[in-house]
Amino acid sequence: MLHSLEGRWRVKIERLGYDPDYASNLVAILEDSNVIAQVRCNEAAESLIIEYNYEEISPEQLREYILLSMEEADRGYLLTTKAGTAQPSHEINYWERLGIPAASLALALVAFPLELPPLLVGGLILAACLPAYGRAWEGISEEKQLTVDFLDSLAITLSAAQGHFIPPAFMISLIESGEVIRDVTARSSERQTLDLLDSLGKYAWIEQDGVEVQVPLKEVEAGNIVIVYPGDLIPIDGKIIRGQGLIDQQKLTGESVPVHREVDDEVYASTLLSR
Repeated sequence: MLHSLEGRWRVKIERLGYDPDYASNLVAILEDSNVIAQVRCNEAAESLIIEYNYEEISPEQLREYILLSMEEADRGYLLTTKAGTAQPSHEINYWERLGIPAASLALALVAFPLELPPLLVGGLILAACLPAYGRAWEGISEEKQLTVDFLDSLAITLSAAQGHFIPPAFMISLIESGEVIRDVTARSSERQTLDLLDSLGKYAWIEQDGVEVQVPLKEVEAGNIVIVYPGDLIPIDGKIIRGQGLIDQQKLTGESVPVHREVDDEVYASTLLSR
């Protein structure tokens, strides 16, 4: 991040300067969020100007959302609908991703006893390696550097060319399995973050002149006393001034056991006051 004000961030992303497709996709993904008001891209300065509703999203949540959006823009997928809800933009096809590597490994294991043609086995291994070749070429053409995919592809190609089929087949199977696991993990994180954003309510109860009043969440100001009852989600970040309770922070921190909070302790939006 280059600069930040309440409700406005300026973020530097070098790729914006040389990849217009990535830039337009990232802007479209961010604009589809219901908590981001406006996004402007300055390709020459390799930066984004993001204006957001600071009452509805914390800086930490915004940072996580931007990182997830960058990952989705890199893949070319759409992260959210215009309503701001999670949308499965692209389901992982496990057979398409792992079928050829698995078949190449199986063929390599039986190639010697069955006396299969080396060209058949080697060709299937190289076909399984095509995604790695693609990632290696992207690293060379876009990032101007030799990535680990280039080294993996080179090792697999040389090994297969020498007639050693089992090691390269096993290697490409592990690599593509790792890629699938990484994508599954990224999508799980994406869904959890979007669920966290969606869990934030639109209204909050505040105390005004000794009376509880329901107001839109965006109208809650610093210094307001927010009333939260057991079973309610805490609508904003703040500090306890009266009472105590057990706070379920699993959605935010992953803690499975509620934590005890009392006067002067901090609490966070989207966590649950269990009792």
